[in-house]
Amino acid sequence: MLSKKTSALVAGAMALGMTVPAMASEAELAAQLAKVQQKLAALEQAQSQDWLNERRAEEIKGLISDVLADADTRATLLQDGVLAGHDGKGFYLKSADDSFKMKIGGQIQFRYMANFLDDRTTGGDDNETLHAFNVRRAKLKFKGTVNDEFGFKLTLATDRNDGSVSMEDAAVSWKYNDELTFVGGIDKLPFLREELTSSSKLLAVDRASVTEFFTLGRGAFVGANWDASENVKVAVAAGNDTASDDGGYVEYGQMVGDISLVARADVKLAGDWGQSKDYVAWTGDDRAWFVGAAANYQRGDRGMNVDLDYGAWTLDTLYKANQWTASLAINGAHVFADDATGDADHYGVLAQLAYNMDDKIQPFIRYEWMDIDGVDADEIQGATVGVNYFLAKHNAKITTDLVWFFKGDIDGVSNAFGANPFSNGLGLNSDGNDYDNNDLVVARAQFQLAF
Repeated sequence: MLSKKTSALVAGAMALGMTVPAMASEAELAAQLAKVQQKLAALEQAQSQDWLNERRAEEIKGLISDVLADADTRATLLQDGVLAGHDGKGFYLKSADDSFKMKIGGQIQFRYMANFLDDRTTGGDDNETLHAFNVRRAKLKFKGTVNDEFGFKLTLATDRNDGSVSMEDAAVSWKYNDELTFVGGIDKLPFLREELTSSSKLLAVDRASVTEFFTLGRGAFVGANWDASENVKVAVAAGNDTASDDGGYVEYGQMVGDISLVARADVKLAGDWGQSKDYVAWTGDDRAWFVGAAANYQRGDRGMNVDLDYGAWTLDTLYKANQWTASLAINGAHVFADDATGDADHYGVLAQLAYNMDDKIQPFIRYEWMDIDGVDADEIQGATVGVNYFLAKHNAKITTDLVWFFKGDIDGVSNAFGANPFSNGLGLNSDGNDYDNNDLVVARAQFQLAF
């Protein structure tokens, strides 16, 4: 159908034709009609193009409106929803304003271990070699903040012997201000440096036997962390005695001790605090130096006829420079018992030295010494040599080492004060009477993936 404008032109053309004089030739009339038809065709084409342009404009306006609406929706989600991702250190979930955060991580340590046992007496076998593959650690960790003021820490871990899953850490915190944070729950007690170092960032395949003997491990406690200054940190904790609870878990009323008090102070002499979290001097790092001291006192519960107190202390240092790492820890533990049982004094030294060649290969050595009361041979000495191969720093690494305890009554130490420093890291059972004396050689290899 023609538009009003086109109809008017047609009508005008017809009127023009009617006024043509009769004497006009037929050829002239045909030429005039042809011109009119050309004009009509041009007008119709122009009208069609105008309609298409209007339609395109409407479609583009609709598309722009849809895009803006989608952008508004996404902006709303960013403002009020949940964000997730990986920040280069670990996975996270958080609110857009960062007031609610949760970091998700974990680690798997797959290990091969061979024990070359001298004078093994159980079963009548001598010099028996024991070896096996083992998942030493498999953990899933959750850590975060609520309303940017209250914190939480939950760690699930598998038992290395039967694969059962248990809660390893369950702690909460309250950030009172920028310097002071109150903590409570089950977590590592602030005592030995190597124990406080994450198992994913150790120097050797596992912690030293000296550490295993003198550590307080985990406990149920209430305490506080205080940043006294830029270079000084202090941590205190009061809770259950560490001798009767199992990693912080104990049935109510079954604790043989009355209370345990722990305090630790760390001083930064050079570097930054992040460098104190492992035993690697990465290429390009500045010099770093840290010293620390801690003390623990546990009082026996006289109401349960346990007249036994326990005290422990440690002095340690960690130094990093020019890709070298050196650490030293001196430990002491003292049992204050009644006259029938008698007192006991235990001492231990741990020294470690490592060199990071190119952020890929790190050879290291370790020396351990223990003087334990109540065993046939007081002094225990051992050495470890090994190497770390970093595939992605601590996130993916291979560690191999060879441990040799060449002096002392190992079996006697494994039964002293209910502690067995050769069970977890070296795989020896704590049932006793397995070895006549000296010489324990263990070869270990481990692949770690931390995420």
